[in-house]
Amino acid sequence: MGVELILSALIAGAIAGVSATATEAIKDAYTAFKSLIASKVGDDELRPLEEAPKVPENQHRIQELLERAGVAGNEVLIAQATQLLEIIKRDAPSALHEAAIDIDKFTSGSLRVSNSDSVRGKEWKVERDAVFDNVGKKNE
Repeated sequence: MGVELILSALIAGAIAGVSATATEAIKDAYTAFKSLIASKVGDDELRPLEEAPKVPENQHRIQELLERAGVAGNEVLIAQATQLLEIIKRDAPSALHEAAIDIDKFTSGSLRVSNSDSVRGKEWKVERDAVFDNVGKKNE
């Protein structure tokens, strides 16, 4: 759950944090969160995701870096990711929809989301493995 949540916060933060209507709370939370992530994977590594957060290749690259950095169980990162998503939900909910993320009250045993255009939820509780793969993807 940790890597997916952290990645979701990065994507939503990149979308909301650079918008013309971003609140100071979003900007501050995103900047602090991004700095903490950069300390784990390197600032240069985040640039492509920040410039094009909806590009799957950029998302996958950051996900791989986060997994290699071993941040999945990092409680500080998870708490900051959750806080950033809550601020975005409060101040710029359209960024969550644009990022195709909508997670409320999420508890987990194990969850994996990959290669998906949208993930939404409310009052989630996952006690065993839950996998969402290719959600919202159209057959080409």
